Amino acid sequence: RRSVLRVVVREVVDACGGPAVEVEVMTACGVVRACASLGASEAGSVPEIQRRASAALRGLDAADQRSVDTAIAEALGNCSAAARFALSLAVCRAGATTHRMALYEYVAKLAGRWQGVETRFVLPWPRFHVLGPCLALEGDVAASVCEGAAAPAAAAPPVPGPEVVLSVHRAGSFREALEVGVEVYQTLRAVLRRECGQDACNVTERGGFAPRVADEQQAVSLLDQAIKEAKRTEQVRAVGIQEGRKAAAGVCTLDLSGLASVSEALEVAGVAALEGLPLVVATHGSAADATAEDAAAGPAPKAEAVQ
Repeated sequence: RRSVLRVVVREVVDACGGPAVEVEVMTACGVVRACASLGASEAGSVPEIQRRASAALRGLDAADQRSVDTAIAEALGNCSAAARFALSLAVCRAGATTHRMALYEYVAKLAGRWQGVETRFVLPWPRFHVLGPCLALEGDVAASVCEGAAAPAAAAPPVPGPEVVLSVHRAGSFREALEVGVEVYQTLRAVLRRECGQDACNVTERGGFAPRVADEQQAVSLLDQAIKEAKRTEQVRAVGIQEGRKAAAGVCTLDLSGLASVSEALEVAGVAALEGLPLVVATHGSAADATAEDAAAGPAPKAEAVQ
């Protein structure tokens, strides 16, 4: 009932139009799927991943996550970490199905934290990618320029700008935290339109606005202004990426960009719990790194945990 009966790996397109891999795993309990983005150079390797994964995983116990992840590492050691993680996550979903558990409950079971209906699950504070890099494309002189930022040259090369996230750290519920973040995001749109022009309200692929600013300090200042106008200074704060990275000492980082298996993620989380360190999640060296700014101060008090 828990054995892997079939593994299908196919190339798909992710939300940004880039190549991604989708893994489909079948057991007697049904079919589950998982996806992960691939690098442009890795897209052609999908048929080889399919061949190796099918041979390595067929017949294994989907509920034995560690053995499955070991088999994946041995069979696809020289393949992308993203492809291996998609396989691992798909099997993890299959394991949850065989136990008739939700995925988050099953992961808690794998981590040794499952206590039945008494298990207390706490969601992380939501963070919003609100200001992203403005790319100065060749010949582009129409991009908005905030006061204090240099105007683009007529043939400026693509130069990434600062990134800033909105960190919600006080709310009565996860729903309220989301509402607060959205309110500040919409207020920021009005501030950018007033200070930088309509073009500053264009968004990046991650959903953040892309004004042309001089540096990270100016970007944070714009977001701080929006926070004050929204009257949410006690609940949220602006965090620049570079600021977040400087505060990363004393935390345990789970870098999703290099993650290859569910077991690997559980090991990092276990180390964080053992050492009493805050766990920070980073993705591709991007906005999620700013969570280190919050985590470096230590875990949030239980009274402020978002349910």
